[in-house]
Amino acid sequence: MWQGSWGIMLEWFNKMNLVQRYSLVALLVLLLAMVTLAWWVGREIEANVINRVAADSALFVENFVVLPLQDLATQEQISPPNLARIEKLLTESSLGNNVVTFKIWARNGLIVFGDRVGEVFAVTEDQQHAWDGMVSAEISRLDDSENINLREQFSKLLEMYIPIRQEGTDKIIAVVEFYQTVDALEKNVARAQRQSWLIVALIMFSAYGLLVGIVRQGHQTILKQQKDLNTKVDELNILLEKNSELSERVRRAASRTAALNERFMRRVSAELHDGPAQDLSFSLLHIDSIGSALEKDIPENKKPFYQKAIDTIRQSLDRATQEVRNIASGLRLPELETLSLADTLSRVIRDHERRTQSQVNLESKNLPKQIQLPLKVTLFRLVQEALNNAFRHGQGQEQQVKIEATGNKLLIEVSDAGPGFDIRQAKEGRLGLMGMRERVESLGGTFEIRSNPKQGTKVIAQLPLSEDLYE
Repeated sequence: MWQGSWGIMLEWFNKMNLVQRYSLVALLVLLLAMVTLAWWVGREIEANVINRVAADSALFVENFVVLPLQDLATQEQISPPNLARIEKLLTESSLGNNVVTFKIWARNGLIVFGDRVGEVFAVTEDQQHAWDGMVSAEISRLDDSENINLREQFSKLLEMYIPIRQEGTDKIIAVVEFYQTVDALEKNVARAQRQSWLIVALIMFSAYGLLVGIVRQGHQTILKQQKDLNTKVDELNILLEKNSELSERVRRAASRTAALNERFMRRVSAELHDGPAQDLSFSLLHIDSIGSALEKDIPENKKPFYQKAIDTIRQSLDRATQEVRNIASGLRLPELETLSLADTLSRVIRDHERRTQSQVNLESKNLPKQIQLPLKVTLFRLVQEALNNAFRHGQGQEQQVKIEATGNKLLIEVSDAGPGFDIRQAKEGRLGLMGMRERVESLGGTFEIRSNPKQGTKVIAQLPLSEDLYE
């Protein structure tokens, strides 16, 4: 049952907002602090009032009974004249009106004046303090054995012990014990405690109101800022969605552009092959015909000159024709759509080895069987250009291609053991790096060059394999 009630209270507390939680906890802490402080202040007030009454009574009693009690300095009894003086003091002074009982103790717990004169009782702790020279006062429940008669009439009394010294010395010759009613004392204490409670309550609740007001204002500020922040976050999310959509469009456009670019280059290759290359070949045929015709009409002494000019023109045309065909061949990609990824890599490496008469080492791992055409085109051009650079600038030393599929990424590394170069001083465009970087980054990949003089060169690229990026 207790656990169920505690669970309900905890659930109710968790439903509160920040200000309500703080107000409740602060109120409980404040009430506990107020009760504790008021209790402590009340006790201090009670102790101070008792001590003040004790000090006033001690001064009054000592001034009036010190002379009659000097007999106890030499004997254990008070002379009859001095007893009469003490009794007169109790009957005629204001002290006697408030005193319920009055006792004078000699050494060893002997009562020499008051109730039960001549009886000996054990020395109590408060009485011993008086014999040690201290005034002792407290509200007593009359538990001591010598107070058995008083317990029938009173529930509690103000009990005081006052040391009496021998004149001219510090020697204590007697202890005066007397009891007063506590009605007036309790009224004064209660009035002082009520005042202290009121002051403490005013201070505490003023502080509580001030703190709750500050927290409430801060909470309202936080709510306003939170609302503004949520608005900003919503706006930012909308912008991020638009940015993501635009980025997706750019990537799709880049993938389509890569495919269109290859189609355009294939068209240029075909036009070079069917246009300028055919014209150059046709020109070579005409040069041969012209040379055969001229041989009949040219004098023998001038034939070497014309033959040399014709041979020079023929060689230039042959070189131009071969160059145009090489350019056309380099621009034209093989039909990659039907090739697997492994076949695509084998094709670009085989073409490079046949063209350069060099050797390339291929290491592949976890390759997918097929990838999207734009990615395949970019991979083909990247490896082709990187191997061309490795052969041209690295003398084709230890050419190596490493490719691995990990997760949704394709990692490509093309390296050589050539002389290397200082990347900070290299012109990226001169080395053909700009085109490779643009191709890779247009598809959302990353591109990096690592090289140092005499330490070879590495071309490292990462291409995404996410299928939703390409159509």
